[in-house]
Amino acid sequence: MALSTLATVHTVGDTTGWAIGADYSTWASDKTFAVGDSLGK
Repeated sequence: MALSTLATVHTVGDTTGWAIGADYSTWASDKTFAVGDSLGK
């Protein structure tokens, strides 16, 4: 049986978006990234 996987598009910074000086370590700390996922803005 094959398992279906769905890629996730992660919006970087959530509502803050890409920004100079943003704390992306904190933003990413509660996320699980997998092969096939992508980052968006």
